Amino acid sequence: MLKKWKICIVLLTMISLLSGCFGERSELAPLKDGKGKIRVVYQDEDRFYSDYGNFFKMMNPDIDIEVISEAELFDEAEKNEAFNLTEEKKKLLDKYKPDVLFLNESMFEAFA
Repeated sequence: MLKKWKICIVLLTMISLLSGCFGERSELAPLKDGKGKIRVVYQDEDRFYSDYGNFFKMMNPDIDIEVISEAELFDEAEKNEAFNLTEEKKKLLDKYKPDVLFLNESMFEAFA
């Protein structure tokens, strides 16, 4: 009886593994005209392209990237003593409405 259960478990495991191999590959729907644009908030444009942008452009040449620099936030922080980074970042997000954000842990908690 125990031997039958072991065989049954092995067969079920093999079937589930094989079903994963033959499933359809999920893909995003193609863009209407093959072109698109995304907005990204990052430290600055040069840094973004050296970290991620060049590779992304290589893989997706028809998608334009607009980088919204956070440098203006830090310029404002130097001028204003009552500077709240979280509030200023929320204003930046409301102004530009980006598609992609790069957040650290504390910012993730603030925006969650």
